[in-house]
Order: sequence, then C-alpha cells, then structure tokens
Amino acid sequence: MERAAIACSNSRSVLHVTIALYFSHLVCLIWMSYTFYQTLYQEMMVITWDFLEVYGRETNDNHRPGAAPANAQSEVDRQNRELFKSQKVRDVVFCGECSKPRCVYSNKKMTTEQEELLRRIKEDRFYSCGGSLLPADSDNLGLVVKESVSCSSEVETNYFTTSLRHYLPPICIHCGSAENLLDDSDPYISSLYEEYSVVRPICFQCRNAGKDTKNLGGKVCF
Repeated sequence: MERAAIACSNSRSVLHVTIALYFSHLVCLIWMSYTFYQTLYQEMMVITWDFLEVYGRETNDNHRPGAAPANAQSEVDRQNRELFKSQKVRDVVFCGECSKPRCVYSNKKMTTEQEELLRRIKEDRFYSCGGSLLPADSDNLGLVVKESVSCSSEVETNYFTTSLRHYLPPICIHCGSAENLLDDSDPYISSLYEEYSVVRPICFQCRNAGKDTKNLGGKVCF
C-alpha cells in the first residue's frame, strides 16, 4: 500500500510539472505573438502615414532614382576603380526602371555564393541605375557596379568585352535595345569601319534621333 501511495504521489508530481511546463510554453507563445503583431502594427502604421503623406501628389521622372542625372565619380567608385576593368567583368544586372544592363565586377571569378546572390538580385529586380547592388547594410560579397551612372547613361563599353560576348547579345550602346540594330552593310556603319577597327552597335531609332555610335582603334593608313 505504501509503495502504491508513493507511486501515486510521483505520478501526480510529474503531472503537475507537465501541466506547469505546458502553461509556461503557452504563455511564452501568447507573449511572442503579441509582441510580433504589435511590431507589425506599428510598422504598418508608419507605412500608412508615409503613403498618406505623398498620396495624390503629382510625380515626375525626378522622383525616380535611376532618372537622376549621372553624378561625377562617387567615393564608392573611386574606391573600386581598380575593379572597373574589362577583365574583371563577371556578369550584368538589369536596371528595374530602364532595363539597361550594367556590368557587375569582382576581383576574382565568381564563387557559387556570389552567383546565387546575383541570381536573387536579378529575380528581385532590386537594382536601379546609380544605386548599389544591395542596401548599404548588406554584404555584397565583393560584387560591385558603377554608381556614377543613371538611366540616361550609355551602356558601358565593358559590356562588349570578349568575356561577355559569348553569352550576351549585341545591344545599342545608347538605349540597350537588341532590336533593329544597324548591320555592317548600313552606309553609316560601313563608313565608320573604313576609319575605325571597332564600331559599337547602334539601333535604327537612336541613329534616326541623331545619335552617333562609339568608335575605337583608328586604322593606320599606309
């Protein structure tokens, strides 16, 4: 009988501890849910007030970050100037506003981690001309872009490097379009090839608007 009483007492103690732990976990869950939704509510209120502050106002291209005129070389670009070389172009990222490709540079060939990061950036279309690849408080893993550009800036000449040419299409140096490019038989292009060894692509629309392409490597005449 005595053993039965002790066993019964132990069972009750275990039951009491189990119940206490259960209610303890329940209280923790309730408190965590409360603090989460309270924080979420506060953030939503901030967003709502920010929206109401600008709602109804007229906007123009000045409100688009990528539409701002290209600035002089930024401090970040000065720090990264040794990276902005044709042999250090690894890929391109497209602007979420103008869709122009901007060269992505890194000191060495991209690692798997860097490739995954760039893939996510492309999918999220976070990047805009003149900005960084990621917010300032994020780790860019050594991947950089030129920040002294805007949506009105030409496509970088490094886009046309040999390292990218095998998998990126030729595009207009002004608008970035791959459509309606003038071919080598066009009188304007063929005349340039008589003087220069390299003639960058230009589309019919940009040429028709009075724009000129870029040329490199003047030919030597004998």
